[in-house]
Amino acid sequence: MNDNVLCLYDIKNKTLDFKGFLKMTDSITIKNSNNIKIKIKSKINKIIFKNCNDIKLKISDMISGIEINNCKNLKIKIIKNKKINLIESYKSNVQIKLQEKQEKEIKFILEESNIDLKLY
Repeated sequence: MNDNVLCLYDIKNKTLDFKGFLKMTDSITIKNSNNIKIKIKSKINKIIFKNCNDIKLKISDMISGIEINNCKNLKIKIIKNKKINLIESYKSNVQIKLQEKQEKEIKFILEESNIDLKLY
């Protein structure tokens, strides 16, 4: 990891678990990746997805923001009443599962994107 940014490129058919590995000042960038499952159980700054398909992201701690660029079939589940400040989506197809209270706390910036919010 360099300058608190972890960059992952061309990841395919993997499960990634960042339990206890990241800090609040860390960010993750994932590019050109397909069919991956990601679990984040640490407080982190930001996660960025670019040109990704079939991604499942499960967040169980606070995250400052999620940026999604040109992605298809990205599924995000926010658990344990945790807060995300901002979700930005550009030219993407995203499904987000969250609790009703969380929906009111998140700022969404959407441009040419389809967002499917599911409350649980």
